[in-house]
Formats: sequence, C-alpha cells, structure tokens
Amino acid sequence: MRAERIIIEEPKKVGFIPEDLPTVGDNQVLVRAIASGISAGTEMSIYRGSSPFFVKNYDEATGLFLKTDKPDITYPFSVSYEHVSEVVEAGKNVSKVKPGDKVFSFHYHATAAVLDEDNVYRIPSELKDPSLAVASALLAVTFQGILDAAINLGETVVIFGMGMIGQLAVRLAKMSGAKRIIAVDLLPHRLQIAETGGATELINPKEVDDVAQEIRKRNDGRAPDVILECSGSYKALYEATRVAGYNGRVVTLSYYQGGGADLFLGEEFHHNRVQIVCSRFLIPNPMINNRWDMPRRMEMVMSLLPKLDLESFITRRIPYKQAAEGYKLVDESPDKVLLVVFEY
Repeated sequence: MRAERIIIEEPKKVGFIPEDLPTVGDNQVLVRAIASGISAGTEMSIYRGSSPFFVKNYDEATGLFLKTDKPDITYPFSVSYEHVSEVVEAGKNVSKVKPGDKVFSFHYHATAAVLDEDNVYRIPSELKDPSLAVASALLAVTFQGILDAAINLGETVVIFGMGMIGQLAVRLAKMSGAKRIIAVDLLPHRLQIAETGGATELINPKEVDDVAQEIRKRNDGRAPDVILECSGSYKALYEATRVAGYNGRVVTLSYYQGGGADLFLGEEFHHNRVQIVCSRFLIPNPMINNRWDMPRRMEMVMSLLPKLDLESFITRRIPYKQAAEGYKLVDESPDKVLLVVFEY
C-alpha cells in the first residue's frame, strides 16, 4: 500500500512525498489517517528552522548538545506526533486493537502507516469525535507536568500561558483538587476559555501593575503552592520565578526556543532560592517513573479524553493537502490559534 506524508522541505516550506508501506507484521497494524494536529512548540521549531538539532547533536552518553557538521536534523524532515487513525488490518498476534478501532499514535502527518501494536492507543468509544484525540500528545505532556507538580488538595496553582497545554493544565489542576487556579495570559479570549475550564482567577499582565504582587493580593498575601509555566516565553518564565516566593518551585511544561534575554536570574530566582523543574513527557521524573510508565500514563490520557471540552480548543480544521495554510496560521497568528487539525 502507498501513503503520502507531509514534510518540511526547508524553513517555512511545506511539501508532500509518497511512501511505500511495508507488509503488516505479526505484531503490527495498518492504520488509515483520520486527523493529525500541529504542535505549536517542537514542530514549529522545525518549521521555522529554530530547533537546536539543526546545528547540534544531542549526545546520549553525556546529556550534552554538541556542535557538529552533521546535526541530528536536516531538511527535508517529517514531523508531528499527534496522529489519529482507524485500524484497517491487524497482524495475527495483535490483541490490543482490531480493525475498525480508532487509535492514537505519536506518528507524523501521513495518510496511512504500519505501526507496532505497542505504539498505538485505542481511543475510548465515549469520545464521539475521534479526531479530537489529536490532543492526546499535549494531554500526555500536561499530565506529566501535573505528576511533576504533585498538586495537593486545596492548594493554589498559578498557570502561565493559556495555549493548549495551559488550558489542559487548568482542567487537570481542577481534577487534582486545586482550590484556587490563577490563569495568566495576555489574550482575553484565552482567559475566558480558561475560566470555563475551571480557572477561579484571571490575570492579564497588561491590566495589572505587577503580576507577582497581584497574585499575592489574591492569595491572602501568600506565595502560591504550585506554579506551572506553559507559555514557552522567557518573559513569562521570569515572571514565574518572581511569583514563586522563597524556596518556591516552578514546573515548566514548555519548549523554549532561542536565548533568554527576558530571563533575569540575579533577582528573585537567586535571592529566594527558587527551583525550576523541567517536566518532559518522554523522560519522566525518575522518582515516579517506576509507577507511571508509558503504558500507564497513556492509559490515563485515553481515559481523560472524553472528560474534557476538546472541541473548544480546535481553531481550524484544514484538509491535509492545504497543510501549508495550517503551518502559516500557527506561525504568523499564534495569538489566534490553540489547535490546528489536518483532516484526511
């Protein structure tokens, strides 16, 4: 069987290439695409050419990014990890899914694929529109952040950035028992969506003199218990370190790009002994990984899908053949976009 996949040919240039799919193995499934989503973080860094992988290699042995003449990523490149499809054929040893099942995978944008059974996750039938499961990848990122934040019943949670991850974080923080959820964003319409999802306080930095002081005022003078930075903005990360208070902890769920000119570490970060914790789905917290391995985390993510108002997050649905339009929208109008979905 032949398929077609979307590629980034060079910075800000989208193309398509055909590919011949292999025969379905005993432990594999053939899937036909329903929808896929554009990631505004990692994927857009490939589209824009801003990813460090274009000039460096990540050395697994040392954990360092090293300059090289042969970087990890070169164009053309296939990217994405938000793929929803239907199983059309299953190998003889496959037991977790069957033909007709709707599944999610961390696969790139493609009309069809042959995938290992362990790399597909069955979408619950309670989710009436399976295309909404394109949010599974970012939901997995957010869930990992909630695990890393260890939110306790009755705590105050501040969340910077009401993009997709921030919106999901509001909803999961509410499920986790947060009493007060303070959403911070520059865009009023995003704050309104956050309020619908459970945010109890809304702060637009353009409308207050000092975000940190405003949060203390609304939290009875205390620093918040948990801070999640979900915007990918160094300016927001700096503000999060100001908000944290003495020995406070900021959990970052974002993919930061470029240098941090707006991050001033000689101020509250240094004097208040603030901790910045990087939450990353693919490399989870080793303190909890023995309990929350990948299958268990993805089982939880799938179970959460029908409980969230995912339709409200979708900004545009675009035929996959018009992929260039979708990338351009996310790149040039990030203030107007939460999630752009390709339909097949």
